[in-house]
Order: sequence, then C-alpha cells, then structure tokens
Amino acid sequence: MKVSSPKTHMEASNEKIFNMMSDCRRFGEVVPDQIQNGEAGDDYFKFSFQGLVTMTLRVAEKQEFSKIVYSAENSQNIPAFITVDINGNDQASEVTVSADIEVPVFLSGMVKKPLQNFADMVVEKLKIAAEK
Repeated sequence: MKVSSPKTHMEASNEKIFNMMSDCRRFGEVVPDQIQNGEAGDDYFKFSFQGLVTMTLRVAEKQEFSKIVYSAENSQNIPAFITVDINGNDQASEVTVSADIEVPVFLSGMVKKPLQNFADMVVEKLKIAAEK
C-alpha cells in the first residue's frame, strides 16, 4: 500500500531540504505528534507510532538534492519505506512525502488512514522547519 502527501510548495532550496532530511537526527523535527519515544542517532531515527508499532528509519538511498528513501525496520517485520521527493532550485521547492508498506489486504483499511496522516504531517512539519 502506498500513500503520498500532497505536493507542497516550500520557500526553501532543494539543497536545504535535502540536507535536513538526510540527517536522521533532524527527522524528529518533522514527525507527527502521535510519535512516541523518539530516539535519533547518526544513521537512524527510532520511534513508536501510536503504541502500535516501533520503527527504525535508516537512509537507504539518496539522490543529491532530489530524493531520500528511508528503509523502515519495524517490530512487525513488515517491509516499509518512506520517500521524500524534492523538486526545486536554490530559491524554492515542491516536496512530496510517500509511505509504502506491505500489509496484508485485511489490514489495509486499518493502516491506510494513519499512514496517510503520517505522510501529510511530515510534509507540513517539514515546510515549517525548512522555512525558518
């Protein structure tokens, strides 16, 4: 199942957004309020999501100034990825956050709305942090 935030305009360069989101220690600035027990290291961000699942994000792929893919290791051993797509220049950018998780069909109804909210909140909080 894949969900994506709306494409969001940000008054920040693609380089600034890329550098912010490439730094796992800064990921805590953009996660929704439902995130609990956030812990950041040089190469990971670990958190609990609404008490349902514990995830550890690690950067799996980077395309300089345009894309960051996080691999999400989780307590349920369900493959998951969070992707930040950045299309911009040194003045402004358009950003989309996508979450892709392999859940059984019978769980998709329960997972889709929280996952969509997660992607939407990450892009909203990223906009606030990037435009400071």
